[in-house]
Amino acid sequence: MAEAKKTKSTKKTSTKKKTTTKKVTKKVAPEEVEEVLEGDEVLEGAEAAEGTTKKKAAKKKTVKKKRLTKKEKEAIEEAAELKDKWEKLEQMPEAQNSPLYNMAQNFDANTGIEHSILGWGFVLSSQDNRIEVLFEAGIKTLVCNYNRG
Repeated sequence: MAEAKKTKSTKKTSTKKKTTTKKVTKKVAPEEVEEVLEGDEVLEGAEAAEGTTKKKAAKKKTVKKKRLTKKEKEAIEEAAELKDKWEKLEQMPEAQNSPLYNMAQNFDANTGIEHSILGWGFVLSSQDNRIEVLFEAGIKTLVCNYNRG
């Protein structure tokens, strides 16, 4: 592979009152260049011919971060708190012997259950044949005491 570098030369022109400096850049055709080294970065193909650096390309692709609303911030904080609470509850010794979730069974509040898809969960409340369970994914409402008759 032949390495080619962009060459820069300066020409000074002077007039009676002003001295100006012009930069002349020689562009190399894409066919002639396989790789162009600029600083520590290697550019290939059309990027090298165009003289685009990776830093410039990265700047073009960046997207402005969306500001979060107050409600969104609160929701993120609440989710983090629930995750911490779930992790503490899961480490309790009682969590190891939790019964499997079954829609036909009744579950008391403040007990652990094992769900086939959602994993281990902690029953927060139980009322009207519904239980609210804290799983790692968040709080879910499940049916209990279900009769198929």
